[in-house]
Amino acid sequence: MAQGLAFASTAAEPAEIGAAAAFLASDDASYVTGQCCCASTAG
Repeated sequence: MAQGLAFASTAAEPAEIGAAAAFLASDDASYVTGQCCCASTAG
């Protein structure tokens, strides 16, 4: 595992992935640029 990364012990629920996508598509995320945001159900 890469240093400084922590992985969840459980997979994300579909609603959690949807919430992350909705945030990134909203005006609230207007200052989020050039970032790698991983919202994954893979373990």
